[in-house]
Parts: sequence; structure tokens; C-alpha cells
Amino acid sequence: MKLTSEQQKIIDLINQLPTDVRNDVWRHISTKTTKKDLTDAMNWICEKAEMEVLDVDKDWEVDSKDVEIIKIKDITRYKEFVDMVFKENSELGKIGTKKEYIQYLATIFPNSKVKDILIHRGPEKIENFNKSKTKKINWNRFYFSPLNTGRYGQSITFVLLNIKNLAKPGNDTFMADINNKHPEYSEGKNEWFNLSAHIYANANKYGYDGVFAFEGTNDDEYSVYEPEQIHILGSQQDIKQFKKWHNRHFGLPK
Repeated sequence: MKLTSEQQKIIDLINQLPTDVRNDVWRHISTKTTKKDLTDAMNWICEKAEMEVLDVDKDWEVDSKDVEIIKIKDITRYKEFVDMVFKENSELGKIGTKKEYIQYLATIFPNSKVKDILIHRGPEKIENFNKSKTKKINWNRFYFSPLNTGRYGQSITFVLLNIKNLAKPGNDTFMADINNKHPEYSEGKNEWFNLSAHIYANANKYGYDGVFAFEGTNDDEYSVYEPEQIHILGSQQDIKQFKKWHNRHFGLPK
């Protein structure tokens, strides 16, 4: 059967999902691809993400925003972090529910490669990240972790990051791809040159706006260069934006 453009669009979105989720989706629809089958599949995807519908702009159109929540690596940890943000910032609960807040967060940095809520620990909470406080010894970047390990200080700042070109210098697949596409990066270098370490230290010079390193360890870290790449959950800016989003979609809070 010939698919409509709408049906093909939904199939393309399904095929972008992680393998295990994608296989589950196809098991939940019939082999005959009808519009209803595909709609049921998208509804099941949203249910899998513990959302009824992630149609954040309420336009009744299936688009990439409807599957963004699936890209979050650990939905349980994501919800735990939202619980902590609400506990620390009672004003959020006066505006809307935690579920609505998660829907709102999906509109922050929608094109970022990193969807997880991350943590910055230090001696005090941060309302705004200041570029002048980065250090050359730390490659002039801001650092965050997906793990709540208790290291680096007792005060937690929860954030979302806007990373569109993510370097993974500790990832073998990523480095193999770099070596294949850019052999010139290592040409003429001496035997002690380590491209992975060089990309980690100078990612922006290679065109990357963020770095992910030490994957699979207690030192998992993401880092970015600019304050504009950081959205702080529970900050005054965040509360203001959530209120504006909630009023637009649900009307004024009671």
C-alpha cells in the first residue's frame, strides 16, 4: 500500500527511536499500515514515556517534539530530579503540576543533543553562570554531571544544556569516525600526540560546543563553553518562563 506523507512522517519518527523501544512499537501495531495503526503507535510511544501526549504546542500535529522525551536516557532519574526541583522551589507547584513542568521543559533547547537534567555541585546554588568564573586549567568550560554523587559540594543546581555538536573523545566509535573523516587531524604529529585528549581539551577549536567524557563511570561529565547554553531549573527565569508557558496552554493558575 502507498503511504501518505503523514504516515511516512510517523514511520520515520518511529525509526528514530532506540532499538528496543522501536521494536516494542512495531509489536503493538498490525502488519497492515493504516493511519489508525500509526496513530495508535504514536499514542503508545507517549504512554511509554509516561505522557499522554507530548504535543507541547497543542497543534494536533505529530512531529519531532512528540518523541523527544524518549531520548532521555533515564526517565526515572529525570522525574526524581524534577521532584527535587519542585521541593526546593514551591513557586513551581503553584503554577502547574510536575507533569506539566516536564512538558514545558521539552520546549527548552528543543534541538539540543542532550535531553537529560544535569547537576552542577558547588558551595552554593547558582542563579546565573558567569563566563568570567571559568578557569583556563578547566579549559574555560562549565561542568555538569548526570549523576547525583555528592562530590564537589553540597549545593545542587539543576540544568538543561544546549549542545548541538557534542564531542565524545572517550568514545571509541566517535574517535574511529573522527579518524576516518579527518585523517588530517593527526597528520604530521609526533608519536606522543593523543587526538582524543586534544579534542577533550580543545573541543571548540574542532567545531564542538560541548563535551561528554568518562562515560560509564562515577565521573560522567558534560561541559559547555557559554552561559547561554545553560538553562537553570527553578531559577527566576525558569519560573517566569514556566508561568508564561502554562498560561498560554492551560490558562491562569488557580
